[in-house]
Amino acid sequence: MSADALRALWEQALQDSTTEQVRWRALDCLRVGVMEMVRSARDPRWRNVARALSAGDGDAKVSGLERSTDTTSAIVANSLLMHAFNREDSYRVAAHPGLVVVPTALALQRADDAAQLLKAVAVGYAIAGGLTDGLTPRASEAGWRLAALTAPVTAASVAAVVLDLDDDDAVSALRTAAACMGGDIRSLAGDDWRLQPGLFALAGVYAARAASGGGVRGSVGALESMAAKVLGEPWEPAHHDPIPAIMRVTFKQYAAPMFAQAIIAALEGAGDIDEPVYKVVVHVAPFAAGYATDGAGRQLGVASIPDLVSAAIAEPPTRRRVPPEAVVVHPAAELTSLQARLELHMAGGRVLQLEGNGDSSGWSSGDIAKRCRSWAQAECPSLVEAFDSTSSPAAAVALLLDAWKATVVSTVTEGASAWPAPGSTERSTPHPSSR
Repeated sequence: MSADALRALWEQALQDSTTEQVRWRALDCLRVGVMEMVRSARDPRWRNVARALSAGDGDAKVSGLERSTDTTSAIVANSLLMHAFNREDSYRVAAHPGLVVVPTALALQRADDAAQLLKAVAVGYAIAGGLTDGLTPRASEAGWRLAALTAPVTAASVAAVVLDLDDDDAVSALRTAAACMGGDIRSLAGDDWRLQPGLFALAGVYAARAASGGGVRGSVGALESMAAKVLGEPWEPAHHDPIPAIMRVTFKQYAAPMFAQAIIAALEGAGDIDEPVYKVVVHVAPFAAGYATDGAGRQLGVASIPDLVSAAIAEPPTRRRVPPEAVVVHPAAELTSLQARLELHMAGGRVLQLEGNGDSSGWSSGDIAKRCRSWAQAECPSLVEAFDSTSSPAAAVALLLDAWKATVVSTVTEGASAWPAPGSTERSTPHPSSR
């Protein structure tokens, strides 16, 4: 990359957004985002929070609700809904571009311009991916949360496309947004992690609006300067990966962090266990084992592997009670962050060996549409047709938007169900750690 990392990143994002393969993947990300926002709107708690966030007047849709609001309120409300049950998409495990890209694109979109919407989504994922590639894993290790850290620049790129900024104005918006980067990883210890990415996205939206027509000019080198401060050391952008970032996005099957997908999949593979389990040893990649730890080395809140395992093993099919303190986590350098090995130590002396893999990057557009339709048939029939097969991504986006805008859901007393398992129409309850 050149000395001006953001200009190079913008130019590459525009280039990546032009291929048909990327446009189909942008559709996939929109479908998953819409599905998760509407699902979460069925939960009384998150529906009420979304309603409180959308008190302003405007024409921007709040997913599942009967009202519309102003664009910035809609971005925050929809981002919260997409994140509420920890089922959003993921990039390099710890980043979640969809939480910013999808709500921003939907709130700012112009009617009847599906091509522009797909371009905005593709560019947003490219920018988020490029930033994440240059910041991972050091930013997480330094105590920053990637989903929030990359949000201002990502949102600025999406807004720049939808607002038709020229290249100079767009890059200026990215520079202004880069000076607003932040986000403490400690938010994972409470509930505010759900809200954090949407709040940081607003800085990017306003940066794009301010840059329009040669308005506010951002400083050259803003990203390099901010990244060095975030990491506490000089920063260089990552080398460009020829595979567009959006093609490396992964999707969740379970309501849990991306690195925990393999753990829960492994436990599901154990089947029914007919004797007590007194200890569980979990082998995961070093990044997963050390993610979001406090000063004492304990993982925070929703990122805690012992808590995740204790909750998951209590669910069908295993139905065993194992307290978090009986879960031992070992970093294993030979594993990727989407793999896990588990050892279940039984009271009778037997040790059950389990393996899981949470890599869903190979899911096709057909796979994702099928999963979305399966959920809609069970819980939100008005959205079933939104996931029908079409001849082009633009035609599919038109179907999706029409159904999404018309959908108003009723609340349920429990959270929405998890995605159906591969090859199955059955649904499991949300993972308790996400509540």
